[in-house]
Amino acid sequence: MADKGIKDLFKNRYFYIGLGMLFFGILVNQISSSFIIRYGGNLPVLSDLILDNIPYYNFGYIYDIFNILCLGIFIMYIVFRKQYKNFPYFLALFGILYLIRGIFIVLTPFGSPVASYTDLFSKVSEVFNFGMYPSGHTGSSFLAFLLAKGIYKWIIFVCMIGVIITLFLTKGHYSIDILSALIFAYAVYCFGKQYIKMGQDD
Repeated sequence: MADKGIKDLFKNRYFYIGLGMLFFGILVNQISSSFIIRYGGNLPVLSDLILDNIPYYNFGYIYDIFNILCLGIFIMYIVFRKQYKNFPYFLALFGILYLIRGIFIVLTPFGSPVASYTDLFSKVSEVFNFGMYPSGHTGSSFLAFLLAKGIYKWIIFVCMIGVIITLFLTKGHYSIDILSALIFAYAVYCFGKQYIKMGQDD
């Protein structure tokens, strides 16, 4: 039963380890983002072979929606496929991904490709200089795709393609941010399979 699986989850020490890793990764990412925002005015805006040759559309909220769909469908996969035993492992991998992103956005502090945009979480266009490298939207969507199975995996894949296309069209990230996020997420996935044992199923 799902209820028993959830109860067992809260008794599993790995759940709290995974949750702690996720919290720490998000915390580092947010601290890094705050640093970038504070000093964003001095960040360089880079040329980009792809972005410089495609039209710009100001509908950033669409990639937010696609990203939320990816993560929402992944949660559905966990619940409906009763992946409670693997949940701590999933939390840990997302935590590692955001920890890596938090480090790299400070190491490679680029300015935003466009001066302003509107996304799902801002009602008006404002000047933003969040960390660019790598793309958190792309990385988290691709990691969800790698971890999911069955029909859920391919629904997430479609939404992930939506994330990537709209990030290009809205110039929400540089090309290198989007494409390298795929590599980062895959590296985290492979690292987890090889080295992280948290009681998950094979």
